[in-house]
Amino acid sequence: MIYAVPTFNGGDGLVMLDGRRAVLVANQTEHVRANAAYLLESDDGWKTAAVRESFPLGSIYATNPVVAGSNLFVLHSRLDELLSHSTQDTSTRKAFIWDIGSTAALVSSRW
Repeated sequence: MIYAVPTFNGGDGLVMLDGRRAVLVANQTEHVRANAAYLLESDDGWKTAAVRESFPLGSIYATNPVVAGSNLFVLHSRLDELLSHSTQDTSTRKAFIWDIGSTAALVSSRW
């Protein structure tokens, strides 16, 4: 189990950048709207981790981070709208992929 402070209500997706760093995307729950990506770092093999940086994602409901090439992207698939039990037709909704920065900047903590 990984212990990190703070807790990540709405934590949804995780991608490893290297053996010591990972990015966690947290969206929202009924009571907490994190809507942010967090750079986590561990010096003890992921027994514990610390938040090194955070990147606010605004009001989007981001789910998964992914590294492609040298950049980090997050997916905003409008999952919040699908889960809202709305009577609106969601069949034509489009997902968005947002480039939130280079992995080199993340690893050097210059996000």
